[in-house]
Amino acid sequence: MYQNVTESTFIRTFQEFRPANFSIPALRMLFDYLEDLEGDLGEPLELDPVAICCDWAEYTAAELLREYGDDPDDDPVEQVVENIREDVGDVLEVRHAEDEDTYLVRTC
Repeated sequence: MYQNVTESTFIRTFQEFRPANFSIPALRMLFDYLEDLEGDLGEPLELDPVAICCDWAEYTAAELLREYGDDPDDDPVEQVVENIREDVGDVLEVRHAEDEDTYLVRTC
């Protein structure tokens, strides 16, 4: 049984069940990404916050460099993002109005 999920429902679900995993701007970006994926696949996706949290992680630039960079003190973030896209999977840059921008990385 599937339910039509709006962006607001998507965000509320994560705030209720997995509040520490993603920022609101990251959740908005993930919602848009998953909606586009549904369109590309031609079939609905299940809203499974646990699975999404296993598949995706949000990082600040410093965290991204520590986790994926060869030399966190010298690697430019843009190069690390490109390397992740080539080796690991999707990376989405999340713009924050007042906070530091973050990166969503699909880890599987």
